[in-house]
Amino acid sequence: MVNRSLGNLLRSLTGENSQLWDRVLAQAEFDYNDSPNHNTGHNPFQILYGMHPCGVHELQDLGKLEKRSADGEDFAEAMSELHEQVKSKLQDSVQKYKQ
Repeated sequence: MVNRSLGNLLRSLTGENSQLWDRVLAQAEFDYNDSPNHNTGHNPFQILYGMHPCGVHELQDLGKLEKRSADGEDFAEAMSELHEQVKSKLQDSVQKYKQ
């Protein structure tokens, strides 16, 4: 399913010139990792890192970048809660498919 989705995404970005897929691969990867999964409700990047990836528009003015240092225990707890939510949603999805 993932390969089919990525293939469709690459075809839509390259149009009729399918040999240019390597030039749009980074954009396709970003789009895929920033798109919420139907079953989990979260995007893969958020599940793995606990935040949304920075987009180009967020990197425009690097002078105003705010530096934050999250407390490690709070971050670990938030990630654990997110993973539990994702696990629960995936289990619910599997139960729906079984029915």
